[in-house]
Amino acid sequence: MTRIRERTSSPARGRRSPRGRLLRGCAASLLLATGGCIVASGPRPRPAVFDSTPDLGASDLVESRAWTPPGGTEQTLELRRAADGRRHYVCRAWLDVCGWAEAVCKPHKFDAFFAEDGSFLGYRVETGHPFTKAEHDPFLPRDYRHLDRILRDPGHALGDLPAPRAATKRGEGTAGPIDGVTGATVAHYAERAVPKAFYTTHAVWHLVNVALPPVLQKWTLAWVGPGDVRDWLRRDEPLKAWWLVDRMEASRIPHAEAADLAYELIGATNRQVRTAALRYLRRASHPFRPQACLAGDYGTLPDDTRSAFLDWWADAGFTSPALDAALRADLAARASARSPVSTAILGYLQRTGLRTGAPEAWRAALQAFARDTPSTFLRTKAGLLLDMLPAAP
Repeated sequence: MTRIRERTSSPARGRRSPRGRLLRGCAASLLLATGGCIVASGPRPRPAVFDSTPDLGASDLVESRAWTPPGGTEQTLELRRAADGRRHYVCRAWLDVCGWAEAVCKPHKFDAFFAEDGSFLGYRVETGHPFTKAEHDPFLPRDYRHLDRILRDPGHALGDLPAPRAATKRGEGTAGPIDGVTGATVAHYAERAVPKAFYTTHAVWHLVNVALPPVLQKWTLAWVGPGDVRDWLRRDEPLKAWWLVDRMEASRIPHAEAADLAYELIGATNRQVRTAALRYLRRASHPFRPQACLAGDYGTLPDDTRSAFLDWWADAGFTSPALDAALRADLAARASARSPVSTAILGYLQRTGLRTGAPEAWRAALQAFARDTPSTFLRTKAGLLLDMLPAAP
């Protein structure tokens, strides 16, 4: 028992036994090895006083950039990718919020999260860096929620104001009660901000709704491809696809691939995506490849897209036997009804002068349509088209 006590008892102050040093060394090595594993899988998030971000899951850092807003201080931007391929941006923000009448500034440190199209997803404030209001009163939970609602409104009245004044360098000035407002104009907008936190509300709103989105959108246009658009649609995120198609000329996607993608998207389930795809095809400056496209799939397009599709096809001067066959079938299916699509088809045929050939097939289709349609207007248009055809042999 005495020997055991000697081994387990503490050495004299200022001295360590060789075995104790060995055990401590092993423990330290084990701790370092474990810590290395933890760092490799990503840092654990620190406790937050407020977090409105959606469940983005664990993510890997793809790229990090430094960005300095006009008249502001340098911010760190991160592009991150989750295991399922979803990407999002994080701004590790540091704002020195300064009042317009005071010569003092106070720092605000937080993380702001954004989707690939630059839309705001939420923000996170760590426990060690809480937001404060006038007279250094801390933000309450309802203040954070109020701010979150304001940040999610890109059309908020704060957008009427110019960019907030910032410190010329990080940490400039002395923290003080800058959120107390004076002046009728400022007071008018302060009523639409977090109470006693007007300048803070204005600075954070301007960062996430005005300054950052164009920067992040430009970043996305540098890496996005057709596969990403298809992934967005598969995940039921059509607004991202809509956003990209309207800016496809500025992306890295080659023109021919962009045209093929746009043609594919005119059959998307989302109407805004279909409309954006047709807008792109109309303004595309490169030659479109009509024989390589799927004009025979016209029959799968929704009715609200068929008229616009035919307008574009006629304006471009394309011809396609597959499209002609689809149009004849569409006319036959709509003959007994008054359909705006029938009007669009007949208008398309009138514009193109039935120059695609197969006059006998068109003659039979138009005669059957004129016989069955209840609309005098459509019957008259069909008769005019029949007069344009060459005489039957």
